[in-house]
Amino acid sequence: MILLIDMDAFFASVEQAHHPRLRGRPVIVCGDPSRRGVVTAASYEVAKMASGVKKPLGLTLMDEEGFRAEFWPEDVQTMWGVGEKLAARMRSLGIQTVGDLAHAPIPALKGAFGIIGPQLREAAWGKDDTPLVPCHRPAAAKSMGHEVTLPEDSADAAFLEGTLLRLSDQVMRRMRSEGYAGRVVTVKLRNRKFETVLRQRALGSHTREARRVFEVARDLWSENWDGGALRLIGVTVSDLASVPESGQMEMFEDNRRLEKLNRALDSVRDKLGESSLVPAGALSYQRRLRHVPFGAVPSPSAVLKRGAP
Repeated sequence: MILLIDMDAFFASVEQAHHPRLRGRPVIVCGDPSRRGVVTAASYEVAKMASGVKKPLGLTLMDEEGFRAEFWPEDVQTMWGVGEKLAARMRSLGIQTVGDLAHAPIPALKGAFGIIGPQLREAAWGKDDTPLVPCHRPAAAKSMGHEVTLPEDSADAAFLEGTLLRLSDQVMRRMRSEGYAGRVVTVKLRNRKFETVLRQRALGSHTREARRVFEVARDLWSENWDGGALRLIGVTVSDLASVPESGQMEMFEDNRRLEKLNRALDSVRDKLGESSLVPAGALSYQRRLRHVPFGAVPSPSAVLKRGAP
């Protein structure tokens, strides 16, 4: 039995409680409207699939039979995982509703959509064999990464490189804190036309060192960037391996020294916050790099006052 408690609309509900004129209207909660940002919450009006049944005050009990009765008459795009383009392709094959998808021949679905076709057919029957992982027993991470939508489209090479540096630093900081090392570096680039490029490269060995990750990320970016303005950039590290607290991935003296340095830097950040120490290569763009996760970059004078390296 699965209990789903949907709180995606919490912040929007708070606003509607404080401002009655907003009740019954589509409401989103986001950042500064003069800048780019993300939607933190949406009211039950921009809601989806099962989370929208009998809302906002209802409690829904739904088994497989109830799911079919509720959703088979609905448009196929109602299905989770079926976006606008996929739905259009399904309609071109005569699949108009969720019920149509449930009864579509498996070979035809696999031929048209690959492995996702039969998987969506199973979901249309209200079936999903994906195991549930309790929150107190999380699954092992397969990758870790950060990506950011830039405050404005940018073709400034130094600014983009500084963003990559900050992202690489924060990804590896997170990996060290959770006891992982990684071997495959992936860079994500998206331009103003929303065209996305993903490129990856494997290292010779696992690492927890941000400098190695950044150097590979920078190479991938420079090799695949056409010089046009980008709106999003990201760094991900995968092929993870757990690292014992007392263990070393590599035993060369330089690597031992880097490991000690990283532990010292992490200790300072743990006590003083993420912005207490930042890569020197990001300082020239300290104000423009505030969009990078885990804290704003301090001004150079603030860094000097703290006596940081």
